[in-house]
Amino acid sequence: LGTSPASAAGYLRVLTVVLGLGNTGIAADGTPIPDGEPDPRFVLSQNPDGEPNAPAIVHTTTIEPIASSTWLGATDASKWISSRADSAAAPAGEYTYQTTFSLTGFEAASAVITGSWSSDNVGRAIRVNGVATGLTAPGAFNAYTAFRIDDTNANFVSGVNTLEFVVDNAGAGPTGLRIEGLRVLASGSGVAPTVPNVSITLNGAGRPVLSFLGNPGATYPIQRSISLGVTPTPWTEVGQATANGSGVVTFEDTTAPAGRAFYRAIIIP
Repeated sequence: LGTSPASAAGYLRVLTVVLGLGNTGIAADGTPIPDGEPDPRFVLSQNPDGEPNAPAIVHTTTIEPIASSTWLGATDASKWISSRADSAAAPAGEYTYQTTFSLTGFEAASAVITGSWSSDNVGRAIRVNGVATGLTAPGAFNAYTAFRIDDTNANFVSGVNTLEFVVDNAGAGPTGLRIEGLRVLASGSGVAPTVPNVSITLNGAGRPVLSFLGNPGATYPIQRSISLGVTPTPWTEVGQATANGSGVVTFEDTTAPAGRAFYRAIIIP
């Protein structure tokens, strides 16, 4: 009948969309960029076909290799970009397409980037802040290869980050990059709330009473489960408790089952 032991606090991280990234060949307002026009989101930081940091160009869709469906056809969601509008005579070499996004106001380590890419020829690497993630693409330019980048294969930083896609043009001829579904998610940079110690005791009627120190006037959902482990029962809200003027929260479970039960308090900062 003493105070119940408590587990460590658990935290739920909510990710939101970070603005700035976008699919190749698509303007910031979501409309396709006309053939032959620069894509303002991407530059060629490594460019065998001209000056470094030149804008990537939306490939013309009415000529080879798009017209013959050798490459994936253009859609309203994405288009091919290259070093020139007609890449038939593009020189061999590694082309690096670079875009940027800012994690200012976000927790950098929480960032997750997802999408799919296709390239002509092999996609040699995806790099974040100049460091390879270990992700590649086979150069199957009529299909996509999905990718996911997070803190297990990249080091994100607060502020501006660079994202690069390295494409190898094996010989003089068509080359390009196509990215679809590109987005970055991250959580706000707020500090995790302090989670108070929650104690459970039995009152004179044999009912469990939860007690902890919260914020005065705040209301806290209280949840209960009958079994954890291999065959857990769902967590069910059994009531809400409001902290008094001193921040003290007390909740009596008047519907407590016979035997054992587990409780948790939901604390939202």
